[in-house]
Amino acid sequence: MKKTILFITLLSVMLSSEEVNFRELAKLASEDLGKNIFIDEDIEGYTLDFNIHAKLKRGELYEYFKIMLTDNNMSLQYNKRGDFYFVRDIISPIKPTPPPTAPKEIHSALVKHYYTYKIKNITNVDVLDSLEIFENIKYKYLKQSDMIAYSATVSQHKEIRRILKASDRSVFAKSIKITIFSINKNKLKEIGTSFETFGINLTTKIRDNLSSSSTSVLTFGNEYQVNAYLKALNVWGVTSISQSPTLLLTNGIETTLESVANIRYSLGSSSVSNTVGSTTSENYQYKDVGLKINIKPKIKKSFVYLDLSLISEDLISLEEDNPRVVKIAYKNSFKVKKGKPLLLTGINKTIIKNLKSSIPFLSDLPLIGFIFKGSNKSKEEQNINIMIEVL
Repeated sequence: MKKTILFITLLSVMLSSEEVNFRELAKLASEDLGKNIFIDEDIEGYTLDFNIHAKLKRGELYEYFKIMLTDNNMSLQYNKRGDFYFVRDIISPIKPTPPPTAPKEIHSALVKHYYTYKIKNITNVDVLDSLEIFENIKYKYLKQSDMIAYSATVSQHKEIRRILKASDRSVFAKSIKITIFSINKNKLKEIGTSFETFGINLTTKIRDNLSSSSTSVLTFGNEYQVNAYLKALNVWGVTSISQSPTLLLTNGIETTLESVANIRYSLGSSSVSNTVGSTTSENYQYKDVGLKINIKPKIKKSFVYLDLSLISEDLISLEEDNPRVVKIAYKNSFKVKKGKPLLLTGINKTIIKNLKSSIPFLSDLPLIGFIFKGSNKSKEEQNINIMIEVL
């Protein structure tokens, strides 16, 4: 509401009535104060009871005027720039509440509803991933009840339900056995290669590949032939199985296996000198040595497709805290059928051994100590083989 301001001139008015018009009272207060007072138009005709007598001292009427304003919910504000006072009602008028706007009509096809889906195969992460293809779909996986709660329109719900049913299938899982063994070529030459003497029917191609230097991948027709072959070689002391873990694989899930020993080796020594003396300390570092396998399978009913990454390390010696390691790293993708093991062969390594022997105390005697100690150097050629079979 537009406000208007009235200017009150300074007049000398003597009132004898108890009921005083607010405008007239403001004139008296203005004269008593010696400053102009402006009042709001809304309260200009306001009347109140006020006893005025002629014995009031200068300034007392102004004080009564302020008290009367407070009792009637009014305020007196001073404007420093214009050097005047302004009176207004401090009670703000209540604005009427606007009527609520009418809700917009929403087409029934766009209305979202709430649905749930019970997961049958809770290990299948594809069920949750399949919902990410839908835009503006809110969903929540309820772990305790193995359910998915989501909001969607009727048409979206039909598509979501169809895709969830298609992806919610049983997850394939199979066990495989990985055997890493080495064949001592020196030992093999000593005993010959006539395995038929023991009644084991092995083809010439297998025998040639096991003792050759060409890398190849062989598929055996019978897993029992392979196990019998390894047992026979082990009896003769030709083979040595370093690792033979069995792994349970889940379709599409990466599997990692580490079977390692934490080996300490020396980095040298450091010396620190001070006023008291010097201190020497040895610096060491640690290294994991052993077998590390990483497999990501694709499992079907009749075969397993493998992405294989394999690292095998053998500790040869640890002289003076300095380890010597033989490392084999292999990475490839291939298919393995149940009952037909896969053999990865042709990986060769040469090991040179320095064997030292001595008699304690006597070997340390000057001049004659060499009589009580000796050394022997040997060279050993090995063929490393990796066999994978589906159990």
